[in-house]
Amino acid sequence: MERRDREERRSPAISHLYLSSVFLMLPVFLAVIIWTLRTGLPPRRLGFACDSQTCRPVNVPQTLGTGSFRTGAIDLTGDGVAEQVQLEEQQVIVYSDGVETWRGLPEWRVVDLALGDPNDDGRSELLLALWKPDAASVPCDSTEASTLSSAEALVEVSHPFIIGYREGAYRILWGGSAVADPIREVELGDVDGDGVQELIVLEERGDDCAVTVWRWHGWGFSLMWRSPPGRYRDLTLIADGAGHPPIISVAVKS
Repeated sequence: MERRDREERRSPAISHLYLSSVFLMLPVFLAVIIWTLRTGLPPRRLGFACDSQTCRPVNVPQTLGTGSFRTGAIDLTGDGVAEQVQLEEQQVIVYSDGVETWRGLPEWRVVDLALGDPNDDGRSELLLALWKPDAASVPCDSTEASTLSSAEALVEVSHPFIIGYREGAYRILWGGSAVADPIREVELGDVDGDGVQELIVLEERGDDCAVTVWRWHGWGFSLMWRSPPGRYRDLTLIADGAGHPPIISVAVKS
């Protein structure tokens, strides 16, 4: 009987302690709610799996990430030693043993790049998504800095370029023409499993973007597939494992 009385007397004290803890944690809960409302929830990610004919929507891990290139390593010279490639303030810089060996032209504004073999020649190259001023005095296959007169009317437009190391120097192996739909992000990967890398592009389509897959045809790229427009960003490739081709993944802005 005395034990029951002690438990009954203790219960209000425990309840009071519990309520006090809740009130003490309330500011923390409110702060989390306010932070979530201000920053927003992580964007939903959408995936596309491809075959030789088309790509279809698939589920992908809902993880945070960015598709923008910052730094990477690849053997561009073919000597078995990887060069370091960095994208710094929209300029591409290649380092060998810590020494700068090549830098893109100052008039190039590189928004993204991918490492791989975009032209299927068995050598590693850089695929650049860049903006540059279009004028007759700036040929696409020139790596020399241009001298533009103030009288020339220049328009900055989006291009895909392939940069490779040949005959002891870095060169433009392919300078793509200006594209109608500006390129935001690029990736290289064998997404259809045919043993050849495709070019995956996140391109502007009005106020939205589209995911596109392109195949090298010998002297340029041909379109294989284009997604419906959406509020896409952060283009990445996800390794599917078990020998399956990588899956295209993009974040969908709410």
